Amino acid sequence: MIINRGTKHKTDEPDNDSLFAKIKRKYPAYFWPQLLLEAIVKTANKREKQRLLNVVTQMQEKTALSKQLTKLLQY
Repeated sequence: MIINRGTKHKTDEPDNDSLFAKIKRKYPAYFWPQLLLEAIVKTANKREKQRLLNVVTQMQEKTALSKQLTKLLQY
């Protein structure tokens, strides 16, 4: 009986990406610069995306955000 109760509460660890996505949705004001840049990239036309991609590639310090923007711009 104790073993059965223990297995009901045992769950796999949540995926870090899904946990981060939940936090991002819960506190959007904290992530507003990233959300703003993602919205700009999604609404940009092909020429604007190319200009943004050029700026990102010229950045000397490659941050996680710049890598994510590069990935968004390349499709």
